[in-house]
Amino acid sequence: MSESINAGNVALSVRNLTVSFRTNKGIVHAVRGISFDLKKGETLALVGESGSGKSVTAKAMLGIEAPNAIIESGSIFYENRDLLKFTEEDFNQIRGNKITMIFQDPMSSLDPIVKIGPQMTEAAILNGRRKQKLAEKKLCLIIKNLSKNDSYKKELAGIKKAVKLAKKDYSIQFKNLSLAYDFEEAKLQVKIPECLSPAKNLLLQKEFEELNDALCRSTFCVTKKMAYEKALKIMAEVGISDGEKRFNQYPFEFSGGMRQRIVIAIAIAANPDLLICDEPTTALDVTIQAQILELINSLKKKRGMSVIFITHDLGVVANVADRIAVMYAGKIVETGSVDDVFYSPAHPYTWALLGSMPDLDSSGRLEAIPGTPPNMIYPPEGDAFAARNKYAMQIDFEREPPLFKISESHSAATWLLHPNAPKVELPETLAKRIARMKERRNADGGKR
Repeated sequence: MSESINAGNVALSVRNLTVSFRTNKGIVHAVRGISFDLKKGETLALVGESGSGKSVTAKAMLGIEAPNAIIESGSIFYENRDLLKFTEEDFNQIRGNKITMIFQDPMSSLDPIVKIGPQMTEAAILNGRRKQKLAEKKLCLIIKNLSKNDSYKKELAGIKKAVKLAKKDYSIQFKNLSLAYDFEEAKLQVKIPECLSPAKNLLLQKEFEELNDALCRSTFCVTKKMAYEKALKIMAEVGISDGEKRFNQYPFEFSGGMRQRIVIAIAIAANPDLLICDEPTTALDVTIQAQILELINSLKKKRGMSVIFITHDLGVVANVADRIAVMYAGKIVETGSVDDVFYSPAHPYTWALLGSMPDLDSSGRLEAIPGTPPNMIYPPEGDAFAARNKYAMQIDFEREPPLFKISESHSAATWLLHPNAPKVELPETLAKRIARMKERRNADGGKR
């Protein structure tokens, strides 16, 4: 796989990811060769039952797999780098910074004996220090590279002196910042020494622009006061009023929905490119669920983030996701736009998920998916859903189906899409449900 895979509009690219776990009973094949792309500014929902491999996939992106996990093959490209080849030090540069994650239970995500304020500001302060150290390393590297250029060997002493003076100038201005929590917002006006001016040094314009940026960042340090101001602003952004009072409260003083808002606030504090939401509404009632989903959607649009939304409930993602990947037994069995999956589902497992969703407009019996997921220590040879699928053919038990392309945006891994397969209509109850969903969408002006 070429490292140019992440070019253009793709924020994250997963190819042939295979993850297993060593257990006392044998090797559990949790994720079995999945591939997908996440576009910039897009929300991709990973949907499936417990044990389908959704969370394992997400944790692989952050390098937080269980100790007994085995990454057998594949790649996860982000910013032209394969995350599966990252060291722990590499992950520390992006984890909680460029890629963040919201976990299922907000109570277990927060320290119960530490006030909310310090839990919010700690991340900002540590992230600031990490960026400062990185910038200092980059600054030293740029100067080292300049020293290798014959044109600048004579001027190197002057460059080093100018850097030292500029750092002092930056430091003075940073100390005068009382409320600003981000130096980009401070709009500092530091006079760049002439010998460091990119305009003056056209041949090395890029190097001098990078030098000045690293110079500023290496001097900047997030203070407790700055972090406090940032925490108050983000609390307001996620819908938590009276931030000054809330800052000094403990997690047990918040409701489940408010705790989840705090967790979201911590996750977005570093302005991440990618937000992973692992069943963020599981422990919340329906009304609060809707509020949290609306908040995540709003923050995504406002901040231009890409989002991976993990859930077992298709109904939850109807108004949040742009695309859906349905997972079963460690495989992606169907992928498409929300309209593709909701109104033209092609895989029997997707039919079963849609049929098991509660429907207020129907007085019929709620459909349950028969059987149980397969034992992933001994995954089936053919279609993993075959034993639970009343439409299964003999080939489903013998050979694993490929992803059949239905349209440019829609694919499904089922032998029912093979040209020689018998024609199978949607179950009658599901067909009626889809018709009702379309009617509601049209009545609501396109809202699902």
